Amino acid sequence: MMALQKIKILDLTNDPNFVDTEDGNKVHELVATAFERGDNVELSFVGASQIITAFTNAVIGQLYNEFPEDMIKRKLKIVDVPEGFGGTIVRSINRGKRFYENKDEIGEIMSHYEG
Repeated sequence: MMALQKIKILDLTNDPNFVDTEDGNKVHELVATAFERGDNVELSFVGASQIITAFTNAVIGQLYNEFPEDMIKRKLKIVDVPEGFGGTIVRSINRGKRFYENKDEIGEIMSHYEG
């Protein structure tokens, strides 16, 4: 049976400033593990006083490298986003989709500059 896992980010970060990529990676791991089990996730941003895209890229953007977009839409519900921060989350979703859709092409371009 499919379960609903509620993840309150503030409980994991113990800091209302959601700015640390390491914290974002911890939250991401919980979401990804729940998806792998087939669970739905309710991700709560309650209590956040600051949210930056580096954090939301780590939490949400990476999901688009691991799971199909339609699955993410079905299984992830983002709640309790403080006013003024919705755009930050939307940007991470859009960047994640764009980046991982084109990751082979981006890797090829980058290899020309690294080599």
